[in-house]
Order: sequence, then C-alpha cells, then structure tokens
Amino acid sequence: MRCAAVAGAAWLAALLTTTSPVVQAEEAVLLEPGSEARVAASTRVNLRSRPSTATGGVIGKLLPGDIVTVTESSVVDGRAWYRVELGDGEQGWVAGTLLEGVDLRAPAAAPPAPAELVAEPSAPAVRAIVPGERVETPPETLPPLENDWTAMLPGLLESVDACAAVPSLQPVVITRVYRIEPNLVGVRMEDPSGRRTECIIQSSSIYPLRYEPLVAGLRPMPGDGNPRFIRVPGEPINDQCHRSDEVRDARGETVIGWRVRDLCR
Repeated sequence: MRCAAVAGAAWLAALLTTTSPVVQAEEAVLLEPGSEARVAASTRVNLRSRPSTATGGVIGKLLPGDIVTVTESSVVDGRAWYRVELGDGEQGWVAGTLLEGVDLRAPAAAPPAPAELVAEPSAPAVRAIVPGERVETPPETLPPLENDWTAMLPGLLESVDACAAVPSLQPVVITRVYRIEPNLVGVRMEDPSGRRTECIIQSSSIYPLRYEPLVAGLRPMPGDGNPRFIRVPGEPINDQCHRSDEVRDARGETVIGWRVRDLCR
C-alpha cells in the first residue's frame, strides 16, 4: 500500500511539472528609435542578423564604448533586442542588456568657477604691475570631449600615415579613426580642397584595402571632425574657435601631431 502511495505522489509531481505554465518576465524596452546608445559590455559584443541568439547569425562585432543609433526595438522570448546602425551605415541586432542610453546632444558641463581670492589683512587688495614685468596667464581648462578618438592614434600611427599618404593633395587632416574589427581600421580625412575620403586598412599593414570618397550627406560618425588630428610637421591651430594640444607617441616622448578642438562647432 505504501509503495502505491509513493508511486501516486511521484506521478502527480511529474504531471504538475510538465503541465504547469512557465511565466517568463519580459524585459522592458528602454531605448526609443532614433536615440543614441553606448555598448556597456566589457568585451566585444555580437551584431546579429536577427533578434535571437539561436537564429540570428553574427554579422559583425562592437567594441566596448562604441556609439550606435537605435532604429528599431523588439522583445523576443521575453528579452529586449535593438536594431542599431553603426557610423558606416551597417545595421544589426544587439541584446538590450548590452546597451545603455547616451545623450550626445547634452551640453558639456561648464568648468568650475575659480575660487575667490582673499587678500591678507596686511597686503593690498590690488597688486601694482611693474612696467616690463611678465605676468603669467594660467592655462585654459577645457571640458572633456564626449568622443575623443585620438587616444587610438599612437598605436595605429603607421596605418594612419599609410592612409594619409594616398590623397594627391597634401597635407591632409585626419577627422576620425575607428576600429571595424580588432585588426581592421578605418581612417577618415580631409584634403586642402575640402574633399573628404575614407580609407580601410589592416592595423598590421601599410597597404590600404579600400580608399574612396565620402558620399555627400552621409550621416557623420560621433566625433567625426571634432577633434581633428594634424600630423607633424603641421602646425597647431589656436584662435577664437580652436585650441590645440600635443599628441605624443605611446612612450610619451615624441610629439606626433596636434589634437585640434573646435570650440565654435
């Protein structure tokens, strides 16, 4: 009798396990079409042809910190997915947990106001300037750039120089450097006539794989044109709308060029 009771309990447990519905919570869709997003993962992220890890083939890779534009959202099997567009126009699907929203239009924070100087009781409030005396001007503090791609230049300088040597009009100004794959680099540049071109090259090579003009009206990549990079022996630009600072090699010993920021853009 006891054996029959145990068998009946086991049968009832199996029946409840196989017939009870499984409720799966759906992830909320947090990013709207047209908004910008950043890759929040610490490693490379798969770009897929469909919003699924089972049926969506890998068509590309995104690197940590890459900026993309959301074009569509979907929830598949309770998981949020976003169709995104890269700066070169390529599109694909990324799992929602790997992205975070970012507002590239938000104004940069203003630098803090200098602390008010309080004169010592025994010192005059205003110090007289002796004729011929040199007065030191404190360096200008600029807010950080949202998309400063110049940090990649020391490690990719050989490939950047190979691309910059292709245009017939010299010298060129580098407007954007970006990675497509770990060993594939894109370089955008502008010649003295204002003509813009794009070069695709392997990071370990000095021979470009592709070189073509940028189509007019193409949506620019974040950071494209601000800052710009002027390779030595070019001169820095410092005027009402521009500020330049040095870009050094990987060891920090040699100046390889100038990072030029457009303050009026």
